[in-house]
Amino acid sequence: MFKKIFLLFVLSGSILSASQIKPSKTFSVHGNMNDIIYKDGLIYAATANGKVDILSLKSGKIKKEISLSKIKDFMGDTIDSEVFSVDVIQNKILILSQDNNGYTRLDIYQDGKLIHILDKSDKLYIVKAKFISKNKVLLALLSNVYMLYDIQAKKIIWQEQITMSKFSNFALNDNKTKVASADESGDVNIVLLKDGKILKHFDGVNKDEVFGIDWSRDLVITGGKDKKVGLYDLKSSQKFQKEYSFFIYSVALSSDAKLAAASVNDKNDVVIFDTVNREDRYRLIKNSSKIVSIIFLNSNKDLLVAANNDKINLYHIKGK
Repeated sequence: MFKKIFLLFVLSGSILSASQIKPSKTFSVHGNMNDIIYKDGLIYAATANGKVDILSLKSGKIKKEISLSKIKDFMGDTIDSEVFSVDVIQNKILILSQDNNGYTRLDIYQDGKLIHILDKSDKLYIVKAKFISKNKVLLALLSNVYMLYDIQAKKIIWQEQITMSKFSNFALNDNKTKVASADESGDVNIVLLKDGKILKHFDGVNKDEVFGIDWSRDLVITGGKDKKVGLYDLKSSQKFQKEYSFFIYSVALSSDAKLAAASVNDKNDVVIFDTVNREDRYRLIKNSSKIVSIIFLNSNKDLLVAANNDKINLYHIKGK
């Protein structure tokens, strides 16, 4: 278990001094979004109406649309299979969606075909799924059970109950050897992906459910129901918190871990702050619904912000 003592520094976030930035572009997809990822010039959007839309960042146009078969709800009505999360590695697209009777299904889209991996017969309530490698995926269940699943061998490599609290979210480290797991308690656990064992345990920042989490280099960022952004410096053994006026639904770190982003108010503004001095620098405005994903692009001068509607905003940070 992690034995270092983390020092806690408390800061109040004041977004009034941050420079306002409007979107440089706005993209539209075919439904309300739950998740987006970005890779090699393409945006992959998981939507509630049973589709994964693939957009070109350059043109903003939808290049491809992956449609899932409809399902039956508890009343026997035919409904769309809501897509909860999406991921991509090489030519494989991982799609986690709703199945019949409230269960979930996992598919891989490859070479124009949907390959079923898990479905209602497995009786799993998976909340999030991401690639660890070409043939291995990390699954997080609502119960906070984690599984490392081999999609080629069709077997569970390991399965661990991380805590007894309900699962909230997770973030992988840069080389996908560890995962930072967050739950409704507000605590964060660092879990080894080779065996599912807890390496470190952090508490004392978020006192309620964590909604958003990200990991870049030696920093882990969280945001939660208690209106706090937590920042854990794994190298210096310090932790910081910034307090805002609203639930923190989504957070992100730049690839160099010098900038952090968080949705901070009921206007769905996203604040960018410096992770060294913790000063708010920019405020990204004109988001029209609750934020579900924030992504720093390769240059860290541009960001994608996806809301829980059909709009994705692209922002450019001037003078970064």
